[in-house]
Amino acid sequence: MLLAAFLGLGGATGYAQTPPSAAEIDWRPRAELPSEVRSSLPLFCDGGYLPSGSHDGVGSAFAGGSDAEQPLEASGLNARYEIDRELFLQGDVRIRQGGFQVTGSEARYSQQQGAVSVQGPLVSRGDGFLLTGENANYDVDTGRLDINTATFLLHGPEMRGRAGRLARISEEQVVIEDGFLTTCGPKQNDWAIVASDIQLDRAEGFGTAKHVRLEILDVPVFYWPWVRFPIDDRRKSGFLYPQFGSSTAGSGGFLALPYYLNLAPHYDATLTPQYMNGRGLFNEAEGRYLSSLGETTLQLGYIGSDSEFAAENPGESGERWALDATTRAVFGGGW
Repeated sequence: MLLAAFLGLGGATGYAQTPPSAAEIDWRPRAELPSEVRSSLPLFCDGGYLPSGSHDGVGSAFAGGSDAEQPLEASGLNARYEIDRELFLQGDVRIRQGGFQVTGSEARYSQQQGAVSVQGPLVSRGDGFLLTGENANYDVDTGRLDINTATFLLHGPEMRGRAGRLARISEEQVVIEDGFLTTCGPKQNDWAIVASDIQLDRAEGFGTAKHVRLEILDVPVFYWPWVRFPIDDRRKSGFLYPQFGSSTAGSGGFLALPYYLNLAPHYDATLTPQYMNGRGLFNEAEGRYLSSLGETTLQLGYIGSDSEFAAENPGESGERWALDATTRAVFGGGW
């Protein structure tokens, strides 16, 4: 293994304040976002995420796998090198091998073990991905990166989270232990998925989680032993993000947990059980069919016992259903 070390001059850098999370680093108020980004934001969002450029010195932990033929490059303000044994770096540390890059405050590289340990606060940026951590271990031969007390941000789905431990198994696979996921802005946990084990597969575009609970405003409201969910816009069967808020159809709030079924390239379905305060459990099914002539949508809704309707209409059972079918067709120019 070749080793290149670049030394800088200067004193040690101190960190008196708690370092920002990955989401806080890239969060921008609505007024600071480009116009094309602002136009895509929902009206209730007061900001969004904007990746910083590579000029800020942040490396990439997801830009590619490790390559044993590539030299390990390391730089810091202070360094001590024991020939053929270990390299110690301190102050503004930057480590890179092939596609792996990370910055931190201190680092120790063991040539015999082929391992690098980095002390934080550390930051690593990749294409559509940013993470921070307290400390990390990197295996030079396999490219595996383990980070303790990590925070992370996926720019595409605007998904952020934290983890007791995060492992980068490969450039596309991440394993999160004691994890927390949400699409809310920094410090705004309207909803979150909390799980003991979360696996994100960027190549396939989905994630899986074990022992999952859904939290609304930090209050647990639902539990799954296992769940599968999308992390990008590709069509995959699995749970979609929960929906909640206030509804004019009920006496207050509602909570919906949609499940998407990717049945075929030209048709799909979504099953959405939702609880509506004052009305009870409302189940909705939507099917979509695409043909050469246009698109057909079929929606079916059912409430087994609408308590509010029954109270307003004495003698009625409260069982209600609705059916709606819509077709949009495109005909030739002769019509």
